[in-house]
Amino acid sequence: MKIKEYRKLKNISCQKLADIIGVSLQAMQRYENCKAEPSIETLIKLAKFFGISVDKLIGNDSETIDLKPLDDNRKYLVNKIVKELDDVTVGKLIGYLDK
Repeated sequence: MKIKEYRKLKNISCQKLADIIGVSLQAMQRYENCKAEPSIETLIKLAKFFGISVDKLIGNDSETIDLKPLDDNRKYLVNKIVKELDDVTVGKLIGYLDK
């Protein structure tokens, strides 16, 4: 989780962020050090505070591909291919396709 990174970018103390989000300092420190996982409610509060999506906050910020324009056979093939690729390769593929 990237809570500590985003907190430092906002130049805010751990105590202040804990107060804003409504958790104890100890809880916030455990979240930042991956000793505990915040509840979904807390993740949403954090994401809203930082102005990012929950996905981005938890490190799942790879782009999604809109498959609506594809016919069923192509959707199946794209899904099958992407499921077999690791995240780095998918990211490279998306970068290539964006060019």
